[in-house]
Amino acid sequence: MDKIPFYEMFDCCKDGGAIENLLGDACVVNAVVDRAKGKMNVTVMFSKPAPPVYISIIEQELRANFELSAVSILPIYLRTMAVPADKGASEKKQKVILGRAMKNPSITPMDTITVESGKVTVRGEIFEVQTREITKARAWVLSFDMTDYTGSIHVSKFMRDENAKEICAKISPGMFVTVSGTVGFNRYDGDIAI
Repeated sequence: MDKIPFYEMFDCCKDGGAIENLLGDACVVNAVVDRAKGKMNVTVMFSKPAPPVYISIIEQELRANFELSAVSILPIYLRTMAVPADKGASEKKQKVILGRAMKNPSITPMDTITVESGKVTVRGEIFEVQTREITKARAWVLSFDMTDYTGSIHVSKFMRDENAKEICAKISPGMFVTVSGTVGFNRYDGDIAI
């Protein structure tokens, strides 16, 4: 199948907001519908990383619009994962922002992560960051979305460290990071997260 602009095929997802902005230059590479099972699989090429929660919203919209029991979107990206110049740096040269340096971690591709994945280590580029101070609890919540250009994942960390504000300030879009943690369902976002 040739690449078809997303809205030529699925104009039901227009929301006038962030999702429409994300899908504006997205293209459908492949779409397969199994009417007997009520399922649809769609491969979509994005020019920029897609937050996992947006993918879930698009899947829900398509499911409702086409009266299907399940819709699965496989995001692919225009560029391949960038490799930082210091990829082979020794453990001493690794800049650790939180936790401890990892020695030869086994990296999990983001497109293979499911809620059953358990503990994973991912490496990729941060493309969206949110921080929030919880003054009553004297804590901070750091949340960010990252991609390895096979998929994307949401990362969230609750911190009561006295230097939590400084840790949050060190995280920004465009950073290439390695994160290790447990995959679970985030009730706040309605999607999986580390």
